Amino acid sequence: MTSTTYDSNAQTGPSEQHDLVTAIRAKFASLARIYDMVCHETARNKLSGAALVCLGCDAEELAQLTLQLRQKLREALTAEAPAAKPKHPATMYFGQDAGGAEDRTKAIPHGGFVKRQAEALGLQPMPLEADLLISRVSQPGESGRFLADAFLSAYRKGVPFKHALFELVNLDAEGFRLFHQILHIRHVPGWDDDALYVIEQKIIEIWKGE
Repeated sequence: MTSTTYDSNAQTGPSEQHDLVTAIRAKFASLARIYDMVCHETARNKLSGAALVCLGCDAEELAQLTLQLRQKLREALTAEAPAAKPKHPATMYFGQDAGGAEDRTKAIPHGGFVKRQAEALGLQPMPLEADLLISRVSQPGESGRFLADAFLSAYRKGVPFKHALFELVNLDAEGFRLFHQILHIRHVPGWDDDALYVIEQKIIEIWKGE
C-alpha cells in the first residue's frame, strides 16, 4: 500500500485541482489492487487481517482526498461569485391615528403595511403577469397602448397617464385584469424594482417611435 499525500492548504486553482484529481486516481488504483488481493485471499480461504487493514486505510485516504477536492471547488466558486447584494425589507412608518408618515410612532415591515392597506381599502393586490402584459402590449391596437401607458405612468413618477378611464370599456376581461394588476405593482408583497424596470424598458422598446 502506498500513501498519497496532498497539501490541503495550497492555493485554490486549476493546477491544485488537477493535482488532487491525480492523487485520487493513484489512490483509487491502489484501492483496486488491495481489493483484488482481499478477493483472492477470500477465495482461497486465507483472508488476513493485514489485507483488510490496507483496504480500510486506502478507502479512508481516498475519502479524505475527495473531501479536499470538494473543499477546493467550493473555495474556487466562492472566490469567483460576486458578493450578494444584501436585501433589507422595506419598512413603512405610520402613526397610530391616521397612518401618516409625520408621527413615526410605530414601524411596520412593508409586507404588514400592504396587508393592512389591502384590508382597509377592501382590495386584494394582484401580482403582475409580466409575460402576459408584454404580450398584450406588443399587439397593435388601442388596448395595448392603454396598458403600456398605464404601466409607464404607474412605474415612474412624473409620467402622466393621458387616457380617459372611459377607455376601460375597450378592455376584455384579461386586459382589465392586467390593468388592475398594474395599479398594484408596488403594493404586492415581494415586489422588485429591478424587475419592474426591465418591464418598463421592454415596453419603451416596443412602442419606440410611436
